[in-house]
Amino acid sequence: MELRHLRYFVVAAEECHFTRAAKRLGIAQPPLSQQIQQLEEELGFLLFHRLPRGVALTEAGESFLVDVNSVLGKLDSVINDTREIAQGKTGKLNIGFTSTAAYNDFIPYIIGKYREQHPKIVTNLYEHSSALLLKLLRNGELDVAFIRLAQGEGDDLPHDLLIDEEMRLAVQRKHRLAALHEIEMKDLANEKFVMFPRSNGPSLFEAVTQACLDAGFSMEVAQVAPQMASSISLVAAGVGVAFVPVSMSHLHANHVSYLKVKTGGPRAILHFATRSLPLPPPAVRFSTMVKQEIRKWH
Repeated sequence: MELRHLRYFVVAAEECHFTRAAKRLGIAQPPLSQQIQQLEEELGFLLFHRLPRGVALTEAGESFLVDVNSVLGKLDSVINDTREIAQGKTGKLNIGFTSTAAYNDFIPYIIGKYREQHPKIVTNLYEHSSALLLKLLRNGELDVAFIRLAQGEGDDLPHDLLIDEEMRLAVQRKHRLAALHEIEMKDLANEKFVMFPRSNGPSLFEAVTQACLDAGFSMEVAQVAPQMASSISLVAAGVGVAFVPVSMSHLHANHVSYLKVKTGGPRAILHFATRSLPLPPPAVRFSTMVKQEIRKWH
């Protein structure tokens, strides 16, 4: 028994006439009659009474029609659902991002736009350090990630530079530099810094370290903060100064000012990385949208 036999049977039952059913199906009448007869032989009972003009369902045929319509309806639903999965219209998408990336306006914008355009996709969001995001991408637990990669990191994964933003210096408002709107890196030679663990974000750590070295001094770390966001509270407490991406300078913490570095300041580079190819369809659609929208964003 083939699927087409069942579909032929349903049309013939709806038309109660083999000639009209054949025309509707786009085949000749004799082959349709033969297919129905073969189906009856395989089932072991008659589906139709052959009448002088047309056909009529037998009692068994009427019962069979109800079940066949149910089966075909379920099959059509399964095929449609599977087609939408293959086209990336349904399914799930696991998105990772660093804590600092979340402060950049582009990230909530692009995730929100994707969710709006693809409401059948379940989007799961995960905030982790860059080191852990890399691990999760490599083992396939994440599909895509907004991540800060140090030089040489992530070379085994597809990735693109997404956003290159300057960093601002967060200082307590009582700090000697707080009255200035712009500073030079050399002005920080004797300052104590609040930093985050290098293992959590080597790219930003190295960017700040290198900027200090380029200005002729080595950075003195007064306190290590668990995350960059928590360093703002330590700056407010007067523990030291801290560099943060400019997108984080929108955080209006009490007793903290953000100063621009004239030249030679560190940069915060954000990458968009994906798991190894091939990507699942939802991730392909998201990646395409990210690359299209970031060009408009700039």
